[in-house]
Amino acid sequence: MISSRSKPQHTTRAINALNGFSAIECLITLAIISTLMLTGFPRLTNVIIAKRTEVASTRIFESVYEARGYAVNAGAVVILCPGSPQTGCVSQIDWSIGWFSFVDVNRNSKFDSAETVLSHQSPIKHLTVRWRTPFWVRFKPFGDLWPNGHFAVCDENAVYGIAVVLHRTGRARISSDSPNGQKLRCE
Repeated sequence: MISSRSKPQHTTRAINALNGFSAIECLITLAIISTLMLTGFPRLTNVIIAKRTEVASTRIFESVYEARGYAVNAGAVVILCPGSPQTGCVSQIDWSIGWFSFVDVNRNSKFDSAETVLSHQSPIKHLTVRWRTPFWVRFKPFGDLWPNGHFAVCDENAVYGIAVVLHRTGRARISSDSPNGQKLRCE
């Protein structure tokens, strides 16, 4: 018997291509990603601005209901005004500087250091929150308020706006329209 030894057959891999991307493939991929980002980024920015406006209007809405609820439950006069407990109520239309509510024991519509602060909201960036004069809202012990009106919450570019409408009864609602039913004007 003749035996023949054969060499073991090793598989050799042909190196046809290197692992990785070529410069052209990288450039094409970057071009596609850049195009997608540029077309989608403005839409994403608009969504962020709209959501920021919505959150700010909800913060005002909640502050109104908290102040009204305390006035009714405690049988007290509560003031909601722009400013902070450190500075007191500030006489300005733009509430984006922040606002706070307090129990107005002496009913002078001004914050005195002996009065109880109920809540304080920090400033809102990149938005305007406008109210009318007088610059504060007074909640009476039966829940009604004075003066009635609406907050206009708008973005910096005056494109997105939401109204928080306050009725004399003390009730509030959030709307995309002003109280007269027309589109909210951001100025």
